[in-house]
Amino acid sequence: MDRRTLVNKIMFYTVVVVLLFFCLGFFFHFIYNYQTVPTYCEGPVWTVRTPDGKLHTNVDLNNNDLKVYLAEGEHLYLKADLDDTYNGELTARVYVRQAGIHAYQNGESIYKYMSKVGDRHRFVGSGFQFVTVPYFEGNRQLQLDIIGSRGNPVNAMPSVIITRSRDTYTHFLSEHMLVLFCGIFLVILGLLITCISIICFAIDYEYYPLVIMGVIGILAGLWSVSNVKALEIFSLNMAVNTYIEYIALYLLPLPVLQFISYRHEKEHRRLWPMRVAAGIIFVFTIIVVILHATGMVIITDTLTIYHVLALMALISVLSCGAKPLKKLERYEVFYMLAFLSLVVFGTFYIVRFQIRRALHIGLSTSTFTYMTLGMLLFEMLLLFGYLNYMHSRVVTRAE
Repeated sequence: MDRRTLVNKIMFYTVVVVLLFFCLGFFFHFIYNYQTVPTYCEGPVWTVRTPDGKLHTNVDLNNNDLKVYLAEGEHLYLKADLDDTYNGELTARVYVRQAGIHAYQNGESIYKYMSKVGDRHRFVGSGFQFVTVPYFEGNRQLQLDIIGSRGNPVNAMPSVIITRSRDTYTHFLSEHMLVLFCGIFLVILGLLITCISIICFAIDYEYYPLVIMGVIGILAGLWSVSNVKALEIFSLNMAVNTYIEYIALYLLPLPVLQFISYRHEKEHRRLWPMRVAAGIIFVFTIIVVILHATGMVIITDTLTIYHVLALMALISVLSCGAKPLKKLERYEVFYMLAFLSLVVFGTFYIVRFQIRRALHIGLSTSTFTYMTLGMLLFEMLLLFGYLNYMHSRVVTRAE
């Protein structure tokens, strides 16, 4: 490598690193500035009546040890007196899982989502309900009726954040800005890569891995955006948003396994374990979609089975062996780091999720998920690896 080429590479990577830190600094600055949005009715101010009829007073909804499992048709009642420090219109952002909601102010209905008895048999999804609490002269009391719907009973203690109506989406974005940025970036990057690579693939088969990378970016981005419920910026249909989240997640291992199979095929390794794993996951996804569409199974109830299949797919990849580190070319090092990052982040995410479920810890949406960063790192490492591969290919042809 001559001096000029070395300088150009150093400048390229320096620009990439500086741009990355600039973007991260911008979004952390955004989050810091909007954490000052005033919130109301916080702390141990709620009264909760659980489905078994027990009454709990002075409950902090965002920090409590209550375990409430709502089966179909069961009700969870919440009640609190709103602060009188602000007499304007407020909005309560209520996170509920697989449940309908009926909200009242001073006994008068102000919001409904799947509150009718007949509606609870439908798939209602999970997400944020934005309950507008209108201006009222005098004391205001907010009452929430959470109604269990179909699916396995879940820990349905909701998270409630009350802000001024004009600050609702600002506060929402401040909590999800980083993940939302990563998810949208992955979707746009995946679409661009897919559109460009499909045209190139028609000319040269060597662009096939780039097509797979584009599909991975699209699916990973869709899951990331929908996992933190940021799709509600565009659609308030909780059922559709949740459905997109799970379908994107269930399909994600297929292009990943296909990419690894493509690499192993060039090295003449055995492929049948990964192909069997991909086939099982594909058939599982089709069956789940059909059963969900017919109302026989709720898609959210099949997540544990999917986690088992994902770990099975990981074992199938490891069983195919790996190239010795000393024999790895530069682009193969990027691929190996990408796979390791996906394994670490994915395994951590699954184990953490199952431990929280086993210990009956509330499974609410998180303001930050390491899995999104893991997917972004995985996609970028794959892309850098492919660019290095194409560079080495051009150099070899030139020589």
